[in-house]
Order: sequence, then structure tokens, then C-alpha cells
Amino acid sequence: MKLTPKKILLIMLVAVLAAFWQVAFFRNTLKWDALDISFPWRFIVTATAWHGELPLWNPFQFLGFSQHSDPQTWYPVFWLFALAGKYTLYSLSLEFLLHIFLAGWGMFRLSRSRGLISEAALFCAIGYMFSGFFVGNAQHLGWIVSGAWLPFVLEAYLRFLEKGKFRHLALTVLYLFFLFTGGYLAFFVTTVYILFGIFLWHTYREIRNKKFARLARQWKSHLLLGVIFAAVSAVVWASLIDLVPVMHRGNGIPLERALSVPFYPVDLLSLFFPAAQNFNRAFWIGDQSMINVFFGILPLMLFVSWLFSKGKKSAEWWYFAGALFFLAVSLGQSLPLRAWLYYALPLFNYFRIPALFRLFFVFFSLLLAGTFLNRMIAHHKRRLRIITAVALFVFPLFASLLLFFLTGKLEDKALHAIFRQAALEEVLLFVFWYFVLRMKKANWRLVLPGLIFIDMLFAVQGNLHMSVIDDFRPSQTQAGLNRLPKGFPVPDLNQRIATVRQRTPDIRPLWRNVPTFYKQISFDGYSPYQYRNWLALEDSSVFREVIDHPLLFFRKENGDDSTRIAITGFGANYIEADVSLNEPSELVYLQNFKNGWQAFIDGKATTIQPACRALMKVPVPSGEHHVRFRYHPAKVLIALAVSAISFFLLVLWLLWDTFLRKRRKKTVA
Repeated sequence: MKLTPKKILLIMLVAVLAAFWQVAFFRNTLKWDALDISFPWRFIVTATAWHGELPLWNPFQFLGFSQHSDPQTWYPVFWLFALAGKYTLYSLSLEFLLHIFLAGWGMFRLSRSRGLISEAALFCAIGYMFSGFFVGNAQHLGWIVSGAWLPFVLEAYLRFLEKGKFRHLALTVLYLFFLFTGGYLAFFVTTVYILFGIFLWHTYREIRNKKFARLARQWKSHLLLGVIFAAVSAVVWASLIDLVPVMHRGNGIPLERALSVPFYPVDLLSLFFPAAQNFNRAFWIGDQSMINVFFGILPLMLFVSWLFSKGKKSAEWWYFAGALFFLAVSLGQSLPLRAWLYYALPLFNYFRIPALFRLFFVFFSLLLAGTFLNRMIAHHKRRLRIITAVALFVFPLFASLLLFFLTGKLEDKALHAIFRQAALEEVLLFVFWYFVLRMKKANWRLVLPGLIFIDMLFAVQGNLHMSVIDDFRPSQTQAGLNRLPKGFPVPDLNQRIATVRQRTPDIRPLWRNVPTFYKQISFDGYSPYQYRNWLALEDSSVFREVIDHPLLFFRKENGDDSTRIAITGFGANYIEADVSLNEPSELVYLQNFKNGWQAFIDGKATTIQPACRALMKVPVPSGEHHVRFRYHPAKVLIALAVSAISFFLLVLWLLWDTFLRKRRKKTVA
């Protein structure tokens, strides 16, 4: 049977549905940060768009923050879900599954572009999409998105270097933009450094071969790539430039914080037995979402065998170097490499969690394993039989010694999990060895993706409840959400901000950022984006006094208490009110003061003054007036227009080029 692209896509789709069936069939919700950060933000961005506004400001967390500053606000794939209707828990689950699928498809495309046969490429794809990174970090949707687009970026860029066609340049820009807007910034920065390293190596080779004319063309095309990418992502750059001076991490973070949450050496046991991590939490030391690097026993066997093989190819050495380098970085303070990067490379002083770099370890390890397998199948079948036979003997010996060593250190449940997984992996090794002996049989290579899928399926299901799903049905939680206020209801000025419940058990398992769903202004939240002035106010002696007020209030009450405030309009980016007072006073708006906010009294612009350093106030003369606050960051809006036009033109050109390519193929046929 020939593996056509349609069959590959169908196989991967079925594999995703089977491995994550609890998510795919809405049996369980996702958990932790997926519900506490990703879901509330996507929920409010969608609600803002359907309210007829741009998602520029989120008034419900930490007394407001610039929603446009989060790159994920502008992620095109998310907008496909947002424009389809309100963003629900079902949308969140489907978006997660989509990116697991994309991760596999991207890895397959990259592997095929590097010369791997279809079966070996699918072998790598299944190992990647169900690896410990995607299972362990399922709660971090931005990380999942990053892992999904990484192979697409590498495939498009390498083709661009090799062929120099504008189509591959455009695809590199598109995939980088998806990674930039949808993913976590640390992955984007690291990927850009990888591309830069590849470019420098390619430049060195061209200079050594004295191909200066070709090198000049490549430099020009890279300049064009940079210009187009800057135009497409202009709104993100403008938002980040606007955010950095006022954010508490704007000048970077201390080294100690950058080294926090590493991947510990003991967690390398997950290369063999990830199911054991469900038990004895103290033994594993690290955060339970950061300790899994499993990518299959067969790829691991091939990776180890490569170390002792002859005739290593240059590409294999590069994959090995990449895997080793990023494993060392992920270990954090256990090795000095992450600290060196903190000082040596720009922007590496902004990110914590060294364990995130284990994505690249898994990525390059699978490429090495797949490339080595491909070479063995093509030229060294006898050597592959020997490798498998040795693994059949060595692996049970290793598992037995490990169980002996861990007896007394792990509880019985963990030891039983190791034993069960070791037994399964030994059976898979035996089946692989059996089919390697029968290489002359037709279609024997189809067993490769089948075996690794069985291995990964058991690994995914074994760790699913630990790091992927919660014990609640989406239908029950969504039913509770559907009963909450729609749109942007006018805030109640009889409610003081201090009385808003920050974390409520009313709708389980939602916990943090819950006021976003209730459309209530909150002084609390859960977000990596916090303003310096806000944190200063929160630590000040007047904080409790300040939040013991409604959203709008006059700072100086008249003696006869005759002031009146009536909110006449409210949205994500504005508030309007009719006010009446006998003497001049200051109207305080309990939202963070930031560049872009404007105020108008009776239609005339007035100057906003800082209140308590972080908030806003405007002086209001006596009498009856109409006051309006509006968030209107002009530079960001201009950048948004540039991005929208550039993105539309880029996608339009790619669609037109695809149409022409298909028409040419039909003409030739």
C-alpha cells in the first residue's frame, strides 16, 4: 500500500482522535493554564470582536491591561474560531487538537523534505505529535502552538535556502508569523536564532565555495524576507514596543528567575517510562508539566544506536548537536549553558523555565532517529537487524536494574507502572525485530508508524489525567458559562471593586480570571503582563482604600453629597457617563493609566492625570456633563492596518500561486 498525502492526513487525524479521545469527544475539559489564561483571554477577545470593537483593552483583570500587547490576540488561526461565533470550551478543545494534528503534519513534511521515505517520516511525525512535550505541556496552549509551527518554519526556510523561490520565502514569513503570534515568545526567539545559525553556516559554505554572486542574491532575498515579516507582524512589534517600558519585566528578569523551573536530570527517566511520573511527586522534583520528554522507545533505540554506528552523515551530526545542546540548556542550573545564554544572547534574559527547551531536544532527537532509520533501511538492513537484536537483550536488563535500584525509593504503583510499560516496549521491540527479519516482504515498512503509535498511545493515556485533562465535562462547565451575562453589561456603581470575588467555585473547574466571564471589573488576575505602576499601587498603603470604591467615583465628595454618576455606555475600550456635581471635583476611573487613553468632557478632549500613580482621573467642573474615556493607541492601530493589509496580500499571493501551480500540473498531465 502506498502512503499518499491523503492517507497520511487521514492516519494522523484518526491517531489524534484516538490518543486524545477524551478531549476529542468532549468527555473532559483541558486543565490548569489552558482554563485560567488561554480560555479567558480568547473568550474576552471574541466577546470584544462580536461587540463591534477591536480587542485593544481588557478591563476585567488587574484593573485593565492592553489586550493587544499579547501577541496571541492577533493569531490568525484563533480568529478562525473567534469569527465562527462565541469562543467556548469546545472551541478550546478543538484548537488544541488542531495544533496536535498540525505538529504531526509539519514534522512529516519536514522529514520528507530531508529525504526520508514516507513510512520513516510518519514514524517521526507520530513520535513528535504525541511526545512528552505535547502531553506534559498541554495546559500551555501557546507552547503547543509553538511546537506545531516549528517544523513548518524549518521546512519552508530550508527549501528557501536550497531553491531560492519566492513561494518558500512567503511560506517562511507566514509560518513565522503564526509562531510569533500564536506561540510563546521564547520559542519564537529560539527559532529565529536557529534560522540565523543555519543562515550563517550557509553563508560560510558559499564563501568557501566562492559563489559570491549567489550569496549576494541570498542576502537580498533575506532582506526582503525581513521586510515582509516586519510588515505582516507590525501590530505585534508596535504593541510590544508600547508594552516593554511599562511592564514589570521590561528590563528582563534576574538570572535566578531565568533558571527557575528547569528539567532535572532525574526526569530523563521519562525517556523510557513516563507513566511512572504519575506517582511519587517528590521524587521527580520538577513541575509535573515539565518533566516528560518521552518520544518512543523505537526512536530512542535508534538514537542510542547512532552513537555507536559508522558512516555518520553531516546532517545527522547537526541533529545530534542540536538535541544535545538544547537538552543541556533545559537542565537549567544543573549545567552552565542556560546561564551563559542569559548573558550572551539578546532577549534570553527575558524568559524563565529552562524546561521549555526540551521541545527542541525532542525535535532534533526524532529527526536524528528518523534519518538514521532511513539510512539503515536503504543501505544497512543487516545492521538494523543486529541493532534491534541487541536492544531486545539490553532493554530488559536495563529495566530490571532500574527497578532494583528504585525499589524502596518509589511506591509500588510507580514500580508497577514501570514494569507494565517496560513489558509493552519489549513486545514492540520484538515485533519490530520480527518485521526487520522479513524485510523482503511487501509493505513491511508500514509497521513502523503502527508500532510507534501503539507505544505513544499508551504513553499519552498513561499521563493524560496528570497533565492534560480535568475531571469535569465541558458540557456542564459550558452550561454554567452560558448563564452568565452576554456582551458588555453596564458596571454596577453600587458594587465596590474590593467585593468582586476573584476565584469562585461556582463554575468548576474554572478558578482564576473568573471575573472575565462574569464581566466584572477585578483588581486581581492571572497573567504574565503586569504594569510596574500597578504593582507599586498594589504594594502601597492606599491600595485597599482605593479598591473600596466603584469603577467610577469622584475623589472629592461635596459636603451635601449631591454628586451623581450614571454610566451610559461601556465596552472593552471605552466608558461613558453622565455626571452632575455642584462643585469642581476629580473623576477617578479605576483602570490602569497607559499611553493611548483619552478623555473627553462634553465632546472636548481633556488631559488625563495619574491617580495613585497607576490609575486615571480627570478634573470635572461643576454642573452636568457627559464624560467619556476611550482607549485609542494610534500607533498600534496604524500598525494593525499595515499588518492586516500585508497579511491579506501575502495569503492572496500564496493562494494565487497555488492555483497556478495546480493548473500547470493539469496542463502537463
